[in-house]
Amino acid sequence: IIGQHPDTGVRYTYTEPRRDSINGTIYADTASIGSVAFENMDIVGSNGFGVCNVSQSNDSYANFKLTLKDVTYTGPHAAYNPWGIVRLEDFRFRSEINGADQLGNVAMARVVETAGQIDIDHNADYSTATVFVFTKRNASYPNSLTMEGSTRAQIVTQTSLLYCSSGTLINWTVKIGADVKMETEEAIIDTGTVPLGDLIVEDNAHLNMQQINSITPRHMLHISGVLSVGEGSTFIAERHGGAPALIWLQNSKSLQFNNPKHVRLYSRQGELFLFSQNAQEVTVDILADTINLWQSNPTPDYSIDNMPTGIWNKDDTAEPVDLQLVYSADGTLKNLVSSNLIPGVD
Repeated sequence: IIGQHPDTGVRYTYTEPRRDSINGTIYADTASIGSVAFENMDIVGSNGFGVCNVSQSNDSYANFKLTLKDVTYTGPHAAYNPWGIVRLEDFRFRSEINGADQLGNVAMARVVETAGQIDIDHNADYSTATVFVFTKRNASYPNSLTMEGSTRAQIVTQTSLLYCSSGTLINWTVKIGADVKMETEEAIIDTGTVPLGDLIVEDNAHLNMQQINSITPRHMLHISGVLSVGEGSTFIAERHGGAPALIWLQNSKSLQFNNPKHVRLYSRQGELFLFSQNAQEVTVDILADTINLWQSNPTPDYSIDNMPTGIWNKDDTAEPVDLQLVYSADGTLKNLVSSNLIPGVD
């Protein structure tokens, strides 16, 4: 469905009928269609099942793709394809009730893909109405969020980025060159008992996460797989409200910082890392030019007068600091190995 006239270039607006039900939206109920796309148009939504409802709950819809490309959407819920794929490309979203029963998610899907410029201003009427909701109930087709290299995202939400209502993990990948900034009121991942699988920030990608408040006491990031930050990348996680640990590594065996350009971890209250009791030990690999540690810091003030408790620099060789720390399940440091670590400040 293309909303721009091919001859005149006039861009049209599609206004949904004010019926907040399955029958009040475009309904795709045949898997063999394979995909539905909306392109080059503005949409005024009023339906809690999205502009197109792909609600069939069986594996034949696992690769059904719902695409919104160069779309500006204002309404309660843009995309509903819980067993399939939602692709957002050059997509703009603003929450508006528009006669619907309640404000919901941006997208509900098994897989979410982003590309191009993404601008999301999200509000909701209930806590699990996060930006993206993953509901797939069959681990044969895993959940994932992939932010492709062309993604330039600005996301603001009064809830969280992700929620998973099933028992399968979400793997989140920020691809090479992507630039993602987000501001949430609650934890980045409102998972309850279901954590992320892997969080991979690839080389030269940028991920900046700011949690402004914390009404519900959840860890900002809850990860069961690998947290990996690639070479030349930026990874920022700051929590300005009180809550438990910044990052809970549940059953995770590996935390890797592979010579990133910049990593900043800040928590107003609570630990930076919590290791699950189910993990026998966790290895933290850090490859960097400089490592700074603040034991106490009321605000993320990085002025020259706010010196860290500890500074470690690379030695005179060209290689960066190579630091490996091994923690037991209770958080006790068991071993520290480095080939070229020299202290700067003790």
